[in-house]
Amino acid sequence: MGSFNSMNFGSGHYDDLARCEWLITTSYGNRIKLVFETIDVQGCCDFIRVYDGRNEMSPLIGVYNTDTLPQHALISTANYLLVRFTSDSSNSSEGFNATYESLGEDDLGCGGPSNLNGSSGVISVTEGNYDSFVYCEWNVEPLADIAMRKRTLAFKRYISGLRLDTVEVIELTFVDFNVSHDDTLQLFDGLDKNAPLVAELNGDTVPEPVIFSSVGFTAILMGGSGVGISTFYATYAVVSVQDSRCGNPMLLNNPMGQLFSSDFYGLFGYYGNNLFCEWSIKAPRRKVIELKFETFNVESCCDFVYVYDGRDDASTVLGKLSGHSPPSTIISTENRLFIRFVTNSHIVDTGFSATYQILDKVDNTGCGETVSLDGPFGSFSSMNYGTSLYEKNLNCRWNITVDATMVVKITFIDFLTESCCDHVIVYDGGSDSDTQLADLSGDEGITSVESTGNVALVIFISDNAYQKEGFLATYKEVMAY
Repeated sequence: MGSFNSMNFGSGHYDDLARCEWLITTSYGNRIKLVFETIDVQGCCDFIRVYDGRNEMSPLIGVYNTDTLPQHALISTANYLLVRFTSDSSNSSEGFNATYESLGEDDLGCGGPSNLNGSSGVISVTEGNYDSFVYCEWNVEPLADIAMRKRTLAFKRYISGLRLDTVEVIELTFVDFNVSHDDTLQLFDGLDKNAPLVAELNGDTVPEPVIFSSVGFTAILMGGSGVGISTFYATYAVVSVQDSRCGNPMLLNNPMGQLFSSDFYGLFGYYGNNLFCEWSIKAPRRKVIELKFETFNVESCCDFVYVYDGRDDASTVLGKLSGHSPPSTIISTENRLFIRFVTNSHIVDTGFSATYQILDKVDNTGCGETVSLDGPFGSFSSMNYGTSLYEKNLNCRWNITVDATMVVKITFIDFLTESCCDHVIVYDGGSDSDTQLADLSGDEGITSVESTGNVALVIFISDNAYQKEGFLATYKEVMAY
């Protein structure tokens, strides 16, 4: 354990044109925890840089200036940490001071083991009384035969087209949870913190179980600058869940996660013929789901990824995807998203990987400032749609813009307003002085409207009398005829 600081700290300002380095080392197998207690350097031009290793060629894990302190401690991945401070030729400040300490396995495990093996076990913080900037890390890997079994099944899938009803995953179940809002418990679907992040948790509500589809997971508790009490108790076990038929779980309900085509991370790197894979993503009520394709290489003519805005294939289609470039981000209108991947009997490719995260539902009611909707597809609805009636005396506006070479197709998939007096008006352009394409009211059923250009304006007006359930609409860009 030790400390260091910039020159003249506590008695004056640091020098101009400073070039200072501190190399922190500890025993092999241990790691280093670095905490900045004060930072006051010139915002534009003087910098503190922290490298995860013994020189500036190592990964840069922190850059700091002004007077903003890091929210959490910095932790090395090995037994070296380099800190470099540079200043320019003018306007110096008070500088900084920092403390460091060496972390062994018991320190990383918050008093217990940090590396855990076996098909079941416990991770916990039961004492909970600690100073600020605590850091605890658990690396959990199930029995070696489970990892081998996963690889064997991947091989059989590829060679013979084997389809399984279930797939083995790791389920983490919280029994008790009370983590200060200054602290964060991060969960990664893999054996280090470079693996996909699937949850960031704090508060006093016991979280839902978290599923890991890799052969192990990493849990990290990072304490903030306040002194608090954080405790939790969680058990993990290897369980079987319904297979997507692409070798990963079908039901996905972590706060964030990933899905991928068959063998994307496997032995061969190509998906198989005649696949029929399905994933169902479920979020809590009043949430939506954002889906991003990180990599996408699917036979253009014949293999497709379908994305549905709901619990199954009876829901609205948000995308029918194929080709060799990642599609645009897709956001559901409600708390469910259904994905299907279908391939034919010949020609395969490397497939796709996608990530999802659960987001707060954004108010797209347009009742205030005009809502601008951009991109190839999306959705919008009247105020309170799905929960109660819309309000009186509304004037709501949505301005929809798609690619300049396309036109806008708007589909009202649910529609009920006061037939005499509450109207949805669609204009062929961005202004209410443009040509009127539709004036809708009452019980319209499923209705589609198509613009002649790449911009459309939708206005909803209600009077001061009766209200109804309102409407839900989707839009997408289509080719002009």
